[in-house]
Amino acid sequence: MKKGQNLFLKLFLLLFISYLLLAPTRALEGSKRGLLLWFHTILPTLLPFMIFSSIFMHTGIITKLIRPFSPVFQYFFGFSSYGAYAFLTGLFFGFPMGAKVTADLYTMRKITDKEARCLLSVANNPSPVFLLTYVLQEELRVSQKADRLLFVFYSSVFATAFLFGFYLKKETIYPTSSNSSFAKKETSRPLSPGELIDVSIMNGFETITKLGGYIILSSIAVSAVEFIPASLSYLKLLLYVTLELSTGIHTIASLSLACSLKASLAICSCAFGGICVLLQTYSVTRQTDLGIRSYLTGKFIQTCITALFLFVFL
Repeated sequence: MKKGQNLFLKLFLLLFISYLLLAPTRALEGSKRGLLLWFHTILPTLLPFMIFSSIFMHTGIITKLIRPFSPVFQYFFGFSSYGAYAFLTGLFFGFPMGAKVTADLYTMRKITDKEARCLLSVANNPSPVFLLTYVLQEELRVSQKADRLLFVFYSSVFATAFLFGFYLKKETIYPTSSNSSFAKKETSRPLSPGELIDVSIMNGFETITKLGGYIILSSIAVSAVEFIPASLSYLKLLLYVTLELSTGIHTIASLSLACSLKASLAICSCAFGGICVLLQTYSVTRQTDLGIRSYLTGKFIQTCITALFLFVFL
């Protein structure tokens, strides 16, 4: 770890521990919120798919599922069949499944280094269920423009993927060796069906537990923002949106602004994701050499494209 990063980590830990000691009640409430979010939403939603997705990848079912759509993804985005699967996973199942599947496919040498980095830039997005129910219906209470907002958001996703597709089509770079937790659990011989299920379950629980830890830490950090005076409301809004997406959306919805402006801020926030999603992405890619720079670059470009599309179409 570099000296600057080490200093930043020590400072962050000092501030975090100080907050836990000085405001234990509020920190406990934040921890509870994060735990409930993980237990009631993340665990039942993502864990089954993580298990089955792992089985699909190791049995080759993915290529059969994606084969009818593969030429389209290859032509427009430069994605292989496995890459198309990772992209669709991130599109429909939400954070951080796109990054998780991308990391697993890269580790298994199903996709190249270049394709993995491109996918990490575009395959991590909120699910349609989250956007439609939580963001548009529960928080913003948007009805008339909901279809248009969804169109704008997913148009920005495909536009970002199209841009990165030019980069991907130039050349092919094959991945170097990687040592993910799944690879460590595998043996040199092919796994039997029972062993494959066992390994997939353990890998899924390991990943989902890490995600829970990051969500709880982010929720505690969000609870600390409540100490900021009400007079600094815009600073609080910026911190909420930056730290954790659902809290940021709730804060945006409570503002006294025009409905179209609140919707635009919320959709741009969804495109960015926030630090909590960044930490989740780091968690599922940490044991590869992909890094997090590709993800941040993709999110920045996608957010800019989303803002542009909102200005044109909303």
